[in-house]
Amino acid sequence: MAVGHLIAVVCALMAVTVVAGPRRPCATLAPSLCWHDSSAVYNITSHVPSHDQCCELCRSSERAKCQAWAFYNNPNTHAWECHLYQSTPAHTVEANCTSGFPSTAPPAHRKNLLFLQCDEMDGRVLDPRHPLSKVTRMPHLERLASRGVNFVNTYTPNPLCAPSRASMWTGRRSSSIQAWSNVKSLMSLVEDPTRPDPICARVTGYGPDTCVELGKRQNVSTSIKHTFESLGFDVSLNGKMDTGGGMGGGFHGSGHWTGEDQGGLYYPGCELHSWAATANISRPALYPLYGQNNWINTNSPNGGPFAQDWRTVDECVRFLRNYKASDPPFLLYCSVVDPHPPYYSNTTWFEFVNQTALNESIAASAASWPPRKGIHPADAYSSISEGVGLHALPDVAYPLALAYHGQTAETDHMMGLVLDALDNSAANNKTFTLFTADHGEMHLEHQLVEKMSMYEGSVRVPLIVAGPGIGGNRMVTNFTSLLDVFPTFLDLVGVAPPSFLHGLSLAPLLGLNTTQPAAFHRPAHVVSEYMGEESVAPTFMLRQGSLKLVVRSDGRNRDSRQGHHSQPHLAPQLFNVDDDPHEANDLASDHADIVNQLDDILRSVVDYDTVAGEVVLEGKTTAKRWASQFPAAEVESMFYAAYDGASAQDYATFQTWIGS
Repeated sequence: MAVGHLIAVVCALMAVTVVAGPRRPCATLAPSLCWHDSSAVYNITSHVPSHDQCCELCRSSERAKCQAWAFYNNPNTHAWECHLYQSTPAHTVEANCTSGFPSTAPPAHRKNLLFLQCDEMDGRVLDPRHPLSKVTRMPHLERLASRGVNFVNTYTPNPLCAPSRASMWTGRRSSSIQAWSNVKSLMSLVEDPTRPDPICARVTGYGPDTCVELGKRQNVSTSIKHTFESLGFDVSLNGKMDTGGGMGGGFHGSGHWTGEDQGGLYYPGCELHSWAATANISRPALYPLYGQNNWINTNSPNGGPFAQDWRTVDECVRFLRNYKASDPPFLLYCSVVDPHPPYYSNTTWFEFVNQTALNESIAASAASWPPRKGIHPADAYSSISEGVGLHALPDVAYPLALAYHGQTAETDHMMGLVLDALDNSAANNKTFTLFTADHGEMHLEHQLVEKMSMYEGSVRVPLIVAGPGIGGNRMVTNFTSLLDVFPTFLDLVGVAPPSFLHGLSLAPLLGLNTTQPAAFHRPAHVVSEYMGEESVAPTFMLRQGSLKLVVRSDGRNRDSRQGHHSQPHLAPQLFNVDDDPHEANDLASDHADIVNQLDDILRSVVDYDTVAGEVVLEGKTTAKRWASQFPAAEVESMFYAAYDGASAQDYATFQTWIGS
């Protein structure tokens, strides 16, 4: 390679490597994404024994002007060389090198990032085109939108907490990182895959060795957190993480439960519901909405059920109040659980709810309640699993929707406290703010609650970005995804996103300059995946234009469309979301040609039959491992505790499935 094309990496993709001694540690970055800018090279030294020594040359007093370094294997001489850079290059390529900054301190001009996230917020409530946006006043998030860009067609990569967040934090699809469910997120430490995630290690059915084995298969080497730490940012994580990987949460339950002791969950046995999702146990995994677990409370003295959210907000406000202009740039993550089941709220927050618009939204939801014989078999399975009693829908629809929208109002207020703190902070004029949710909420549309489906209420999320140089009161209708968060954050601080990320930077849509290669074009479609509990089979969605395709696979009919069509619970669904916003009219049986065209696009993104086969096999293997650790009578007892009203025949079905 000619000197004019000498290469070095100065973009963050690995955790900080601390070098022993009194000096500041080097920021050691990824060995694959390298700078391509010969004008920045001012010194090349051969015969340097290691990248640590190269870093030392860069930050030594006689090399004070060095801004970046690379320990590079010259392909022409096959010798290792130390390349020193006097400025941060503007272009990147891939090459064989180890590189970084002379210390963990990033360039002073870097902006800050305020990352706000809530749970379970239906993205349509902040889409001014949709009737749901009229139900709840959210003055603080609406103020944020007035200052920035509202991405109204944003989708979650997976409509479930842990896999959605694991995908967002790693920038890769759930199928790529094998984050299947709420009990299968990131299994080993991101910075050290030879060590298990500490919460995973305590789950019966996994254990430390299995967590490490599965973690190695996931092949996750970085995240937003680890990348920005390596860039020298002060990364402060507050509130719900639910990612695993040593970053917190992501494993719901312990692998042992009874009907009386739910282990702190709002339903028992969620591990078994995930591992045995394809066993076809069509019994409620959740207790009925109107039953013993009291899922709905419109007179909760504390409002939403998650008091820790207010402590999270207090920590974020304190961080911003204490920030000084001389401090290093920060990435402040402020994540609340609200809105989320159980559906608890009170009159304090109902003041923000428009009762007329609420009743109209409930009436519209009722239009999506087909008779039992008209419901898709997969939806019927999910409805039963989620404890929705069809006969009681009119009785629970209003209090559930009221409590849910009360929770969204409470969430808006909490986000407003953080936004006010930023307005009064020294960081105000040099901070980008991004608000989003991990997935949506069905609030009884299609006789479903929570998330875990590919209908708009579940899979659409809000996404608002504001900050320096971003014009206000803009709405973008391009399809976007939570997978875009990681590359966007990198781009906003002037670092080129690596090619292995599955999303794209939003900077061009924000009207900002981008480091993203011009060859990266935003596709006309968006994809979501689901492999978790309360679903009869792994489910995959493609949205393109006005059309949405939903397919399911059990992994046994690979590359066989007719095989899918011949099994009712795997039959594809096709909707025109623009003409049919409630997705009540399935067009698949009348438009097989369109189904096949969209299916080809979906398969070009994800080999979903193979993925489904991996999910089913791993679920069986894990369920067998779990069952082997208890006496047979205790396994049977826990099975009945996990599936409300299960019969002896259901248990026999489970035993047949686990042994197949």
